[in-house]
Amino acid sequence: MRELLQQEDMAGITVLAGASGLDRPVDAIMLCETPLRDQPWTSRVLYYLPPYVVPPTSPWLDVLIRRLSAVGASGLLVQFRGAGCAAAPREAARGDGASSAGLPEHAPRPAVPKSLLLLADRYQMPVLDLGPVSVMAVAERLALLKQNALLAAYQRLDAAISRVFNAWREGQAVESIVALLGESLNGSCRMAPWPGLDPAERDLPPVSWDEEPAHPMLYREEGRLHAVMVIKLRHRVETAYLIHGVYADRPHQDFVVQRLFAVAAPIIHSSLEHRWMTWEIRLRSKLDLIRELVLSTSAVKPEVVSRAREAGWDLSAHHTVALLRIPDYVDLVRSRAWTDAQASEMESIVLDILEQHARSRGWWAYGVAPEPGTFLVVLRHPDRPVWSTDEVRQLLLEAIQRVRKSGHDLPLSGGVGTTDRGIDGLRRSYRNAKHSLHLGYALRGSAAVVTAEEIGPERYLYGWYRSEDAQALIEALLGPVFKLPPNQRAAMLETVEALVRARGDVSRAAEILSLHRNTVRYRLNQFEKRTGIDVSDPQNFYLLGLALRAYRASHS
Repeated sequence: MRELLQQEDMAGITVLAGASGLDRPVDAIMLCETPLRDQPWTSRVLYYLPPYVVPPTSPWLDVLIRRLSAVGASGLLVQFRGAGCAAAPREAARGDGASSAGLPEHAPRPAVPKSLLLLADRYQMPVLDLGPVSVMAVAERLALLKQNALLAAYQRLDAAISRVFNAWREGQAVESIVALLGESLNGSCRMAPWPGLDPAERDLPPVSWDEEPAHPMLYREEGRLHAVMVIKLRHRVETAYLIHGVYADRPHQDFVVQRLFAVAAPIIHSSLEHRWMTWEIRLRSKLDLIRELVLSTSAVKPEVVSRAREAGWDLSAHHTVALLRIPDYVDLVRSRAWTDAQASEMESIVLDILEQHARSRGWWAYGVAPEPGTFLVVLRHPDRPVWSTDEVRQLLLEAIQRVRKSGHDLPLSGGVGTTDRGIDGLRRSYRNAKHSLHLGYALRGSAAVVTAEEIGPERYLYGWYRSEDAQALIEALLGPVFKLPPNQRAAMLETVEALVRARGDVSRAAEILSLHRNTVRYRLNQFEKRTGIDVSDPQNFYLLGLALRAYRASHS
């Protein structure tokens, strides 16, 4: 309707109330006849209340607004005239802007009921006075706009498909292709391993691994169109990815997004498969061994033990598993405009440096990349039966410095597992490394390398941090903050987190953030107004710290 009102020949229409709802889609215009209580109401319909119906229905207007809002109607068209507006239907049906019952155009207009206007604003239900514009002119203009909107939708779809195909032909990385699904339609789109979503997307409806990749699930929320699609690979570690797009709810946007995802699904699938095949060709035996010995929970077959011995494993000795990861890997690949080949080359270089540096210091090292942007290294010192995990952490920090000196300035973070022996010990060390990686990110930031001993008993909360109960706590305490724009949301969470670290001392929190104390107080006041939480209450303070840690842990 907003676009309708921008037309020159619609200049006589006045928006009386509910202007915030002008972006509602309109499928048709329907005449309101008396009695209104028997009228069948429909969504996405603009209802027309002609002059001869206004007086007898005036007591029903408030109820009418509520009913239109309840069914999701587009709005209400009215023609408020003078006292003689109860003209015969035949006279009113002329639609040429002449006054009903012979009243002159300058006849005084009756006051619009304030209750009607207040309700319309409250329910965001547009109420428009046609004035001199005929309803037939509105219907004709609306039909033309719908036809133009369909043509524009096809043009948007063609342009978006062309950009995706061009990116594919140029060999751009799959992350770039996914981002184009959003950029080409003035929205946003991201990819994440499934399961394991960003907490900002925790409210997504349930999505099954069995969803057809070419048929995204569409739903609307807060005036935005969401598209969710799962891309499933063959049976490997992290064998599924979720694509989540968010778009403005424009005319025919469902059709455009559905078709664009259908075209992009096989491209994304083949690109991910190609990336995995590149790693498997180079590291097939390594990946297989890591899956069977470290990542699996099943009993190890005798032939796997034989292959492990041939590869240099001593399964009776102590080992330490370390995990390194590039935070926000998808965004990094996109920002540097890497192709899939360049991304794989970068990962290969990082893995080689990690292994070579460990061997140069006398360690036995066995490294793989179980998923894009993540590096798993199993370490053993042949000359010593036991070592401290702090030695392994220092070894990783040195290797990260070598990666940076090689020209790859990557923000690597890491987690070091416990030192343990046997296959069960390997798997425990891996779990502890994984928990240390995520909790280290939550507690120390994105560039930390943390050992399981440093995390301490809190690593046993890792499962809870990523549970539904933890997500419910995050939503209860921090939910209103997530509705803010990204920059404001990050600043507010950063401030509350600094206050938690400072144990409630505002001055200390200001030092941590390098901000003026008044700025910190202002942000905290805004947080309290938005969430209703008193940050000075010790109980709330403890719960906020727990929710923030859960948020960072699940966000990593």
